[in-house]
Amino acid sequence: MDRLSRDQEDIAGLFKRMSYSDVKILTLSEGEVTHLHAGLKGTMNALFLKDLADKTRRGQRGRVEARAAGPQGKLEPNTMLPPVPLKGTSYLS
Repeated sequence: MDRLSRDQEDIAGLFKRMSYSDVKILTLSEGEVTHLHAGLKGTMNALFLKDLADKTRRGQRGRVEARAAGPQGKLEPNTMLPPVPLKGTSYLS
């Protein structure tokens, strides 16, 4: 069910259109999907996606703050690559 929609509105609309056309949704884990399944799974999927987004943002914020807190994320001058030479010149000149 989570592969069919991104939010509750999508799964409700999809289920409604498929029910109108007498098309049944079958899953391996739950069998035939009913109105109850569509509503509950849509809600659970929406909560999962919100939680995942919050965790992702928290992880990204932590990485940015860790890099700003100390020099461990910065390149030292001796480890930096030399600039690309201009056309017609070489690194050795």
